[in-house]
Amino acid sequence: MVLLTEALFLLELGKLYEKNQKTGSVWIWMKRHYQSVATKKNKQAVPAADDAPVCLIRATDGKNKISTVVSHSDVAGFSQRMSNVMRLHTDGLKKTPKLKEKKSVGGEKTGGEKADVKMEGAAAK
Repeated sequence: MVLLTEALFLLELGKLYEKNQKTGSVWIWMKRHYQSVATKKNKQAVPAADDAPVCLIRATDGKNKISTVVSHSDVAGFSQRMSNVMRLHTDGLKKTPKLKEKKSVGGEKTGGEKADVKMEGAAAK
């Protein structure tokens, strides 16, 4: 896994989306991380008091993996820039087909009669 700067991560993320535009997928993970607690054996360890959390961001298409570390104070701005990259490259999505509502013989939508019956029953009480 390659640890990149924020700007290079966004460029590489755009390249991942371009490679997988027709077929394929891109997965993105965002995880809170303390840099002082970095070993597998020490999963339960408590981070140092002066250690500020960072956001570890990973992206992969199944073959290529990229990642970056963003400081806690810059996460909101970076997320905005990353969402702009994602919007730019997600134009190949397929639209889902809409289901047509069934109409009864009289031209009314089904389900409307049930609502009228409930209203009459509530008014009678």
